[in-house]
Amino acid sequence: MDVKNLADELKNKAGEVENLMRRKLPVIVGRMAKDHFQTGFRQGGFQDNGTHAWQRKKRTVFTIRELLRKVRELQYHKDTTVGLWCIDRDPKTVSKQWIDENAFQL
Repeated sequence: MDVKNLADELKNKAGEVENLMRRKLPVIVGRMAKDHFQTGFRQGGFQDNGTHAWQRKKRTVFTIRELLRKVRELQYHKDTTVGLWCIDRDPKTVSKQWIDENAFQL
């Protein structure tokens, strides 16, 4: 290979490198970044230097079974308290007439 062929070969490769940098590499790097983030979501953590799990949410997360149990507890509380008569004194110390006049219903 002589100097003229080498110069032509370098110009040709420069065009290929330019095409690679402007067209092909952004697509390849974008795909790699997308795959990296999707893998992180699938595994539930950061992927840098091994998998590091994300911090747990501070709000309470219930399973369906736990949620149904909570709803039943609230329904029971409502069924056992709504409609009761309330007074702010000991019932043994007041008369029925006082209860009828001063009590209120939930």
